[in-house]
Amino acid sequence: MLARLAARPLLLFLLLQGCFGTQTWNQEPVRTEVNPEGNAVLACKVYNKQGTCSWQKDGKPQGMFVGKYEWAGDREAGDCSIRILDAGEVDDGDWECQVTASTFAAHDALTSRIAQLIVRVAPKHPVLEVDSQQVTAGHNFTVVENRPGTIKCLSRYGNPPAEIKWFIGEEELPQEEYGQTNVTEMDKQKTWMAVSVLQHTFSKADHNTPLRCVAVHQAYQTKSQSVEVLMDVQYAPSVTLEGAPGEDIEEGVDNVVLRCLVDSNPGANVVWRVNGQTDVFSFQREVRFNPVSRKHSGTYTCEARNAVGGSDPISVKIDVKYRPRVLQVGPAPLVTATLHNHTLLECIAEANPPPQYTWIQMIPDTQKTEVRGHNATLLLEDVTYEHQGEYVCVASSVIREQTLEDRSEPIIVEVVGAPQVLRYTVERNMQVEKGQDAVIQIVFCSDPRPFSTSWEWGSLRLEAGNGRGRYVAENLAQQDVREDCYSAKLRVQGVDVTDSRDYILNVQNDKGADRYAVGLRVNGHVAKPPLQRVPPSAEPVSMSTVIGIVIACLVILVLVTLIVLYAFKTEKWCFSQQSKESCNRGCPASNPNQVSPEPEDWSSPTKYAVPSDERGSCGRVALHADRLEQGLQDGDD
Repeated sequence: MLARLAARPLLLFLLLQGCFGTQTWNQEPVRTEVNPEGNAVLACKVYNKQGTCSWQKDGKPQGMFVGKYEWAGDREAGDCSIRILDAGEVDDGDWECQVTASTFAAHDALTSRIAQLIVRVAPKHPVLEVDSQQVTAGHNFTVVENRPGTIKCLSRYGNPPAEIKWFIGEEELPQEEYGQTNVTEMDKQKTWMAVSVLQHTFSKADHNTPLRCVAVHQAYQTKSQSVEVLMDVQYAPSVTLEGAPGEDIEEGVDNVVLRCLVDSNPGANVVWRVNGQTDVFSFQREVRFNPVSRKHSGTYTCEARNAVGGSDPISVKIDVKYRPRVLQVGPAPLVTATLHNHTLLECIAEANPPPQYTWIQMIPDTQKTEVRGHNATLLLEDVTYEHQGEYVCVASSVIREQTLEDRSEPIIVEVVGAPQVLRYTVERNMQVEKGQDAVIQIVFCSDPRPFSTSWEWGSLRLEAGNGRGRYVAENLAQQDVREDCYSAKLRVQGVDVTDSRDYILNVQNDKGADRYAVGLRVNGHVAKPPLQRVPPSAEPVSMSTVIGIVIACLVILVLVTLIVLYAFKTEKWCFSQQSKESCNRGCPASNPNQVSPEPEDWSSPTKYAVPSDERGSCGRVALHADRLEQGLQDGDD
C-alpha cells in the first residue's frame, strides 16, 4: 500500500490532507492585466477548504456585487476565484484572496500574496526629444558621422508603462544601446511615463534613414505606436574623379573633361590644383580642355572641404601626346668633311612620347637610302667619299599604335681630300673574248679635281685623253649623280691574248694620290691565278720605278770599281805580295834569284803578256801580278 502511495505523491498528498483536514493553497492569484471594459478572473483555489472565502482590494474587504464582482468557481470545492466584470480604473489595484481557519482552534487560515490587477490605460502617442527639445515627427535628427548621438523617446500616461524599442530603418537596435526608465505620472496616479534614451554612433550609411521609436502596449488597438525622424548624418566629403583618359590623348585632336564628384553632407567646396603650381587652378567641379594641348599636361588634384572636414585628394595625370617635329639639324646645311677625319651631325626634335631618331643617307648614284644611325647625334668616323651625300634626320613617335614621323631638311656632306677609288663599284677582274674591245672603267672621287690621271701596264704609261695604237685612255667623265666623282676609262681595241695583264689607274690631286689595278683576262689565254685585291702598296711597280732601280745599281757598281782601284794604288791590298810569296813557295823548279825583266813599254799589251811556256802556272801568275803593278805605277806617272 505504501509503495503504491510513494509512486503517486499527489494522491498521497490529497489523502493526507483529507485525513488531517489542513487547508493549503492549490493556486494563488497572480498579476493580471485587463483592457478597459474587459473581464478578468483572479484565481484562488484551496485544498481541503473548510473555511470561508473572501477578497481584499488595496487592503480593504471587497464584497460581491452582481454584474460587477462575482464568484468564478465552486467555493465548496475549494475554488474561491473572483470574476471582475466591466473592468475600469476603479478596479485597478492590489488584490488578495483570504480563507478563514477550518475551526477556531485550527491555525490554517490562508492569505494569498498580493496580485496586482492592472486595468490597462493606453499611453499617449510617443514623442522624441533632443536636448530637451521635442523633435517633430518626420523632421531631421542631425548627428555627425562616427560621433555618438543622443535622442530620447517618451511614452506618457500609460498603464502599465509602454515597452519602448528603437529601429534604424527596419533593423532593431540592441537593448544594450538604450535603457528605459518608468516613473509614475505626477498629475495622474496609476499611469506611467516610460523614458528611453538612445546613445548610438551613427555612420554615413545611416544618412536619410528613418530612426523610429516604437511604444508597445496592449491597450493600443494596433498593440504599438511609433514616432520617427529622418537621420541627417553629416560627414566629411569624399571625392571621385570622372573623365580620366583611358588611352592616349593627342594634341589638337581630343577633348578632355574632368569632373570632381563629391559625396558630402553638408555640401562641400571643390578646389583643383596642378602639381608644381602654387595657385589654385579652378574652383569649379568640372574642368574642360577643348581641345587639349601640350600645355595642359600635368597632374591635376581635386579635393573638397565642408564644415565636418576635408576629403583625401585624388589625382589624375594628363599626358598630352603630340606629333614629332624636327626643330633643328646641324651644324650647318652644308658640312665639309676632310677625308679620313670625322664629323658630327646633330638633330633636335620634340615629341611626346620622346622621339626616336633615325639618320638616313641618300645615296645619289643608286637613288637608294642607307640608315646611318639611331641617335640624336651621328658621328661619321674615318670619312670617305662614300659618306658624301644628303643626310636626313627622321624623328618618329608612336601615338595610339600609329607611328608618326617628321623629316628634317637635308644636310649636305661634302668630302674634301686625296682621290679615292670607289672600289665597291669596280670589278676587280674582267674577261673579254679575243678580238673584242675591252673597256676598263674605274670610278673615283676627288675634291679638289685631280691634276693627273694615267693608266699603266707593263712598261707603258698613258695619260687620260691620249691614245697609243690600240689603247685609248678617254678623258675623265664627271658623274652625273655624285658630285666630285669621275669615271676613268681605258679602251683596248681588238684584244689579244697578249693583253691579259693588270691595268693600273693612277690618280693624283693636291691632297694626295690613289691607285687601283684591274685584271684583264682574254679568253684563250693561259689561265693565271685569280688576282687578289691588294692594297696600293702591294700593286705592280711602275716602269719609272724600275728605271730608277737600274740607275741606282749602276751607280753602286761604279763606286765599287773605284774603291778597288784605289786599294791597288795605295798598296793596301796585299794580293801581289802574297801572290809572289805563294808562287815562290809553291814552285821549287824556279830560280829565286831570277828577276823578271822590267817592261819597256806598258802600253803595248804584247810586252806584258806572259808566255805559256816561260814558267809554271804559279810563275805565270807572279809575273802577271808584277807587270800589273808596274803598269799601275806608270799610269800614275
